[in-house]
Amino acid sequence: MPSVRVGGAAATENVTRGTDQYERILSAAVALFQAKGYHATSVREIGERAGVSQSSLYYHNRSKPQMLVDLNQRFMERLIPAIAEIADRDEPADEKIRAIVDALMMILTRHQGEVTVVLHERRALPAAVAKQIQEQRDQVDALIDKVIREGIQQGVLRDINVTLGRLALTGMVNWAYEWFRASGPMTPEQISFVFSEVLLHGLEADGRRGDGARSGDAKQAAKPTRSRRGHAAVHADDVAGVKGAEVAQ
Repeated sequence: MPSVRVGGAAATENVTRGTDQYERILSAAVALFQAKGYHATSVREIGERAGVSQSSLYYHNRSKPQMLVDLNQRFMERLIPAIAEIADRDEPADEKIRAIVDALMMILTRHQGEVTVVLHERRALPAAVAKQIQEQRDQVDALIDKVIREGIQQGVLRDINVTLGRLALTGMVNWAYEWFRASGPMTPEQISFVFSEVLLHGLEADGRRGDGARSGDAKQAAKPTRSRRGHAAVHADDVAGVKGAEVAQ
């Protein structure tokens, strides 16, 4: 995936992308953007935190707008291949939905600081490149929509509004950047499992669904066992005892 440059030109090898210095600069930018916000952070502060002179930052084309673009680009470089690979799998669409939730949750929790900046500072992207980044976001949306349509055609998903279904999926997972803490009582895998259950089967108890398609699943999920995809099933008592504030601690 070609890099997006604020000036419109493709990134070149001498921009230091992927080097230790590059990583220090972006890590410093992430920390300061989170703490102070994008607009309140200066290039000088980023340089001081990264141990890089301001002249060196400019020499390597690391302006503040470019740093924000780089963070968005890194997020999309992780996200697009992961979702595209899942969408192309030869398996039922409901299993693909579970895999998409897993992938989103893993990317978010492994790179929570970067994802927080990307989602918080979306409107701060330079206008010259915002359209290119949005086109990449649209690719992900189209892939998820495709999986939902497949599920409807296969009869494993209800015939719902595809766009709203995708927004429910991405909105549920994306918001975890606000409250997830690695020190909390539930792992990303456990949270992903619960999210998938809610998306695919709702909050209603099995006996009230009427179709009986998932009868017994609530009891199965309450056992300290593993789901058919290898994810640790969450004990019902653990789930009931977790409030949003506790997960965030």
